[in-house]
Amino acid sequence: MTRKHIIETDKDKIVKVINDLDEKMKDAIQEAYEFVNVKFGSIFSSLHPGASAKLVPYDGRSIFNGIEARVRLGDMWKESLIELS
Repeated sequence: MTRKHIIETDKDKIVKVINDLDEKMKDAIQEAYEFVNVKFGSIFSSLHPGASAKLVPYDGRSIFNGIEARVRLGDMWKESLIELS
């Protein structure tokens, strides 16, 4: 085996490990998001009976681009949390 071949093989292994870790990280973030979203909604509705809340991806994108809290009081979803003050 040439030195170049060894380096290329090692590089391929490293890239595979990085890709596997990225996938595991995304899965962990997705799982945490779902867990926190349920708990957030539950806590909010217990503090404000008749209201609900959820975490949603910012601008309808992916949770990996950011999330924001959405709150519903009665039948109306609030556009901004400032309205709650």
